[in-house]
Amino acid sequence: MSNRWMMQNPDIDFAFLPEFQGCGYAYEATQSILSHLDAVSEKPTFVAMTLAHNQPSIRLLERLGFDYVSEIVDHGETLALYQREHRS
Repeated sequence: MSNRWMMQNPDIDFAFLPEFQGCGYAYEATQSILSHLDAVSEKPTFVAMTLAHNQPSIRLLERLGFDYVSEIVDHGETLALYQREHRS
């Protein structure tokens, strides 16, 4: 969980070495964090960004309940912006 300079809401970050990708670790860890934050946080929205062409990360975000918002350009890279509303 971080707060990027351009975001008004906390954003979810994840990165794994290639040998650990596709094992379900990102889903398990992120789902656990989101469940905890839903229980204790008053932030209404969580955001996440990924490279616009990174289909595995996009599928993960969608599986976690994030919805596509828009594309943004940051430091010359096109990123897909996603958000997820706080759940009680």
